[in-house]
Amino acid sequence: MTSTRATPHLKPLLVCLLFMILSSGEEQDVHTQDELYPASFYRPGDLLLGGLFDIHFLLAGGEAGAVNPLSLQWMYAMVYEVERLNNRTDILPNVTLGFAIHDTRGDSSIAVYNSLAFISTATECDSSQVTPLSSPFTAVIGPRTNTAAVDTANLFDLFELPQVSYAASSTILSQSQYGYFLRTVPTLDDQIRAIIDVIVHHNWTTVVLLYSEDFALGFSAKETFLAEAAEKGICVAVSRGFRIDSSAEEILHIGSEIRKYGNVRVIVGIAEESAMLELLSQFQRIGIIGYVWLGTDTWALSTRLGETEIFPVVRNMLGIASHSVPSADFYDFLRRINPSSSEDPFIAEYWMSTTNCSLGSTSLCDDTLPSNDAFYVAIPVDSVFNAVGATARGLHDALNCSSEHGCNKEYTSSDNPKLLSAILNISFTSQSGSMISFQSNGDLGTPAWYDIRKLSAVEDNSTSCNWETVLEWNDGDLLELIPALWADTNSLSFCSVPCTPGQYRNKIALNECCWNCTQCADDAYSQTANAASCAQCPPDQTVNSDGSGCVDIPHLYIDVTMATGISIIAFGATGLLCSSIVYFVLVIKRVKPMYSNYGRILFVAICACFGTSFLCLIKPTDWSCAIIATLQPLSVTLVTSFMIVAGHSQYHDGKTSKITAALWITTIVGVQVVVVVLWMIAAPPESQVSVSSADQAFVDCVNPGVLPGELLLICYHILLDAVGAILSHSLRRDKRYFYEGKFLFYTFVVHGMFWSAVSVTFLIVPVGYHVRTHLLSESVSVAGFIYTGGLFVPKLYALKYKPHMLRHCTVERAKQVWKFKRKSGSKHSARLRVCLRGCQQTIRVLKEETDFLNNHNEYLRNMQFSDISRQDYRLFSNLRDLYIDVMITSPTVSGTSL
Repeated sequence: MTSTRATPHLKPLLVCLLFMILSSGEEQDVHTQDELYPASFYRPGDLLLGGLFDIHFLLAGGEAGAVNPLSLQWMYAMVYEVERLNNRTDILPNVTLGFAIHDTRGDSSIAVYNSLAFISTATECDSSQVTPLSSPFTAVIGPRTNTAAVDTANLFDLFELPQVSYAASSTILSQSQYGYFLRTVPTLDDQIRAIIDVIVHHNWTTVVLLYSEDFALGFSAKETFLAEAAEKGICVAVSRGFRIDSSAEEILHIGSEIRKYGNVRVIVGIAEESAMLELLSQFQRIGIIGYVWLGTDTWALSTRLGETEIFPVVRNMLGIASHSVPSADFYDFLRRINPSSSEDPFIAEYWMSTTNCSLGSTSLCDDTLPSNDAFYVAIPVDSVFNAVGATARGLHDALNCSSEHGCNKEYTSSDNPKLLSAILNISFTSQSGSMISFQSNGDLGTPAWYDIRKLSAVEDNSTSCNWETVLEWNDGDLLELIPALWADTNSLSFCSVPCTPGQYRNKIALNECCWNCTQCADDAYSQTANAASCAQCPPDQTVNSDGSGCVDIPHLYIDVTMATGISIIAFGATGLLCSSIVYFVLVIKRVKPMYSNYGRILFVAICACFGTSFLCLIKPTDWSCAIIATLQPLSVTLVTSFMIVAGHSQYHDGKTSKITAALWITTIVGVQVVVVVLWMIAAPPESQVSVSSADQAFVDCVNPGVLPGELLLICYHILLDAVGAILSHSLRRDKRYFYEGKFLFYTFVVHGMFWSAVSVTFLIVPVGYHVRTHLLSESVSVAGFIYTGGLFVPKLYALKYKPHMLRHCTVERAKQVWKFKRKSGSKHSARLRVCLRGCQQTIRVLKEETDFLNNHNEYLRNMQFSDISRQDYRLFSNLRDLYIDVMITSPTVSGTSL
């Protein structure tokens, strides 16, 4: 890999360029080494450590605010540890460590500008003279803020200067491009895991996330927090970023969003101290109080949280801080500091602003600060001790120090890689008892250990802060030390109450975590609590009473209890009864032959039409649907085929042979069988449930194909009717057998028109819901009525009002009887009487037209047959003689019902 670090001869040029860019064209004064950076705390030594601390607060406009007592205490933690190490003989025995500490104000550009002092010894830098620079600094401690750490890490990596931060936790700094960056605090990911576990521990289901809009901290922390929260089932009702210079309108908008979710009582804040303090003061102004805050160590250690304009907002907050054991010696050291005798310009400024005095004037300052001053408040400073201690131990190894020979004090910038390697390989126990080591990328090599501290007032209605450790988090294990109770807030934080089964979450403003519970629609259900949506029941089920599931809908079949079934039974039974009465009356009255001796077969086929209409009462299954679809059309086709054969026979004067008739019938039925077989192969009918309402599910036979097979068979019926009408058209004026040819013709026509209407109706009505099944079943019965009314009812009319028009059949019968009489003689009187009954219609005609019983001899001699031919007259004369002979020889015949 090609190195991106500066070569030795380019370092002076790069330093000069950086000075020119960062100074923005301002004139640079020439100073001695001790005066080069007057706003710094400098102490000489054999080897120097650089220090970057946020001594002053950063204000919204970028100006420096008051001195930050927290950062001032951290700075003195470095001073204390340097002095302590200088007093030890086992570490750097003959080397005195010095330091140069600069203020960054939490501003990355100022941090980079002041960091140039650690990589340059030049007193001037202009275009006429650029001298090679050799850094007297071995390493840099700091900075605190993550943005400044990222920017300075780029600079120090370029110049190969080790940097050990005591507070920067951004995960970005774990990347390989920051090869010279190390830290003595866990990464921010560990803090977020600890915060998530605290939220889960307190059963807070919904929180608000506020983060600073910066690349190094806020944006990366937001993504990590949202991912961890989602994994643990924690909802984030509001996730908003802010800046230190956010306008009042922007802060007001954030506050309005938080207020929308009244049940959310926990706010997680991830930001640098200055930006968060600005936000909290704005929240106090707009009244965002009464919430439980969870803060990262980037701001939760701030001593300003007890101020009047901030404390009401964060009262009872929980803050994350690296585990630390307070050092009594260190706080004794702090109390011995006197600004009058200190070379530190920062402590003097803080002293004057705190005690309202002026050093170096007639108004002298007190030697000590008030005992409750924020400068003396115990805060975790172990990370600063560890940063200085790790660097010193790395120097001890890099300089080959020993108790006998001391250390090699000849140190140059070329030794920096060696020092980095030595620091990465050291391991020691900190003052708090934890092990300190480093991973290869500079991250802390030991598990994260945090104290979760609760902020409360010393007394009610007091703004004096008191931090109390209530929880400990050690590498994922959470230990509750003191129950964290809040007197002025709710114990739960949620956005919405859980939705019960039968309801679903109706999100508020597209928020994944906050919702209104909405009842599922009448045709939908939800089985679980907090369902995201409602589901539809299967077609054969409906929603139960509370909407939490589905229950089976009672399946409705066409049966005798339904109006549809009753109408089918009534219609079919009426047809069977009427057809049977008509036919049996004609049989009893000896009206023969009918339709070329096919009358009996026609009657059976008509009865089959009425009978197959009852098939729809069978419970629909795939097999029963196939049977119904086959038999119902077949019964109609059988009647039509026999009608065609009867017409053909009559057209040929009854000379149609049985073989010809069988061929006709086989062909007609065979075509339909082929159509049905193809239908059953391609798309057979099947049972299907059709739900019309929440409490009705119709089980019906449905054709899944594009073209229903029933429609093809209806069209086939229409075609057969057309063929039959054509064949019987020439017979419509034939008077034989009371115009049988005419009634065949009109029956074909009416039947064809009826099925044409059925085909149109079939296409219009909906599929399922028993509609088409009912239509076809009733249509088969109607077809039976058409056959009965068109073929047999006219013969009843003739039998009643024009019996003589049925003579053709009785004349033929009379001829048979006469021939039988001549052949058999009088020996077979019983058989003769049977034959005579076949002549009853002719004899009855004679009885009705004359007084046949009283004066039959005279009538038969004088009767005139207006409608009977001479041949028939001669036949009737012979019949008369036969009848008289029977009456005389066999008196019992006279009692026969003729």
